[in-house]
Amino acid sequence: NVVMGSRTSCKEGRFDINRAVVKPVNGVFTAVDAGTQKTSHFISFARVNALLLLDEETGSLDKGDSAKAIFL
Repeated sequence: NVVMGSRTSCKEGRFDINRAVVKPVNGVFTAVDAGTQKTSHFISFARVNALLLLDEETGSLDKGDSAKAIFL
């Protein structure tokens, strides 16, 4: 699990995978949304080191919320 360092959005009711940049902050893995999640924007693909797994019940996450992540 990671702690959100910024807000990230997804639609409640569907499973989403959002790109993120994760780094340790005070001993806690902290995720920051990589920006646009559009597949046509390749710069966000180059910056990321993790994928946030946002299930159907999650909806948007605010700073400080917990999320599951897969490190790349």
